[in-house]
Amino acid sequence: MPPAHRTRRIRAGRASTTPSTCHPLVRYDLPRLGRLDGLDVVHLQCHIGTDTVSLARLGARSVTGLDFSPAAIDAGRALNRRANADVRFVESDVDGAVGCSVRNAATWSTPHSVRSAS
Repeated sequence: MPPAHRTRRIRAGRASTTPSTCHPLVRYDLPRLGRLDGLDVVHLQCHIGTDTVSLARLGARSVTGLDFSPAAIDAGRALNRRANADVRFVESDVDGAVGCSVRNAATWSTPHSVRSAS
């Protein structure tokens, strides 16, 4: 189970679509990400999903979190339920991300790398 301090704001429902309430890593990357409205986002190496849920709340059409760890994916799914978010979590290594690729997408990987696909 993830440490309580990492998911408290999201679990309590205080995270929203405003940048000031996003997870700190997502807030740091917002200038690089730009607007997510209408995009399909694939978050590689999503770990326990805190950043992934924040990305979903920034207006993306869909968000998929991908990680190789079954425990991390389980924690992400639990956080997703508690946060009442609409995120799909997939257990796979990064090579498996090819199956998650979509057109007009933002691909985000921790730490701090962004690539747009067309």
